Amino acid sequence: MAARFDHLVVAVEDLDDAAARWRAAGLSAERGGAHPVGTENVLVRGPGAAYVELIAAGRDESNPWLDRIRSARGPISWAVAVDDLDEARTSLLAAGFEPGPPVPGSRRTPDGELLEWRVCDVGPGPYDGSLPFLIEWMTPMGAGPPDGPVVESLVLTPPDPGRVSDLLVALGLDPVRHGEGLGLQVGEPRDDGSARWSMVWDDDGSVPAVTLELTVAGTDGGPAVVLDGVALVRWPARRG
Repeated sequence: MAARFDHLVVAVEDLDDAAARWRAAGLSAERGGAHPVGTENVLVRGPGAAYVELIAAGRDESNPWLDRIRSARGPISWAVAVDDLDEARTSLLAAGFEPGPPVPGSRRTPDGELLEWRVCDVGPGPYDGSLPFLIEWMTPMGAGPPDGPVVESLVLTPPDPGRVSDLLVALGLDPVRHGEGLGLQVGEPRDDGSARWSMVWDDDGSVPAVTLELTVAGTDGGPAVVLDGVALVRWPARRG
């Protein structure tokens, strides 16, 4: 069973305002489309698989997804992509977790393309902050802008790092504890065996709840900025 970090979910009040903030920081942020449950999103992504989803309520009604988005601002959840959702659920059940049933999901892009997937919550409800949710892409997205940002690493502060570690191990990932932190290879490993991707939790309260490191083509990096609760460290693209 293959598993990888897929995306970070960031709740915002106004998508156009949020997209403008991220673009002003030099990051591609484009409309992703609308979900049947009434949410809409903007995607911050490049040619890599991992990305950031800025999400907002797009309709004036009530359901668990819209209510959750309206009640929060900033990072609220994150997704682990698996190639077989049923197998992944079986592994989590055997490890003592209680994942919800698979639920179909979809999004209609601005150009009319229908993207489809299946998800299951591992926590008690939609966009839970304590545990990630699982996603199996049935119609994968194409690559993002070639000059868009590539997620290099992610820093989270979950309430229970040990429980998150157990979940990731059950999915076949290989987290490594470093003192109070937890390191995890994210995305595809390099051919030379080096770890390009890492995910680390630090629960000492001295850092923002989420920190993303990005490679941005055509820049020489810059000072860290905080956008919608996400601290961003920008590095120049690798050359040579």
